[in-house]
Amino acid sequence: MTAPLRDLLGQLADHEDRSAASTAPDLRTETLQMRSEIRRRRAGRLVAVTTAAAAVVAVGLVTANAFTAPPALQPAVPEPSPTVTASPTPAPSTPAPSPSTVTPPAVLPQAADLTHGNAVWGAYVAVVDSFESPAALAAKARITELGYESSGGEIGCDQGAAEALGLPEGSLVVATYLATQADALLFVEMYGPGALGVAEVTLFCLD
Repeated sequence: MTAPLRDLLGQLADHEDRSAASTAPDLRTETLQMRSEIRRRRAGRLVAVTTAAAAVVAVGLVTANAFTAPPALQPAVPEPSPTVTASPTPAPSTPAPSPSTVTPPAVLPQAADLTHGNAVWGAYVAVVDSFESPAALAAKARITELGYESSGGEIGCDQGAAEALGLPEGSLVVATYLATQADALLFVEMYGPGALGVAEVTLFCLD
């Protein structure tokens, strides 16, 4: 190799070394810049991922609360109690005893001996205007139905009756006569409602 050629190659090598030396800092700078960019991008991605994860967690919590949160307690409204309406208790009716439904006693009252001047017990059942009136006929029929003899006349003919019953002497009455006070009271009970009462009398007006 000639000297000039050797010198030329040396110069070329020096030039390359200077070129390499001049460009090396630029490559290091570029490498550092690239690493910084990569870190920045990684940091940005990490922030984005963290934000997204936080958003997902928040949505999950809201959804879980929506499914698991107990409903708000409402004040209990008492159901209205059914109104109990008491049925009116009908008043016990006491029908007037019909004369024909009175049960006769085991021992019937004893009829009196109708003789002028005898002392007997009269059972007086009706005051009438006439002995042919409906009231008189009904009273006589009831006495007959019970098995006794009916009698009609002025109460003054039975001495002591007007005073005992508080009736005028001239009142027309329908009656029957029994042997004792107990017999007279029992007959009135058998006769039923409407009887006037009983009185101990002396019979007149039988001639």
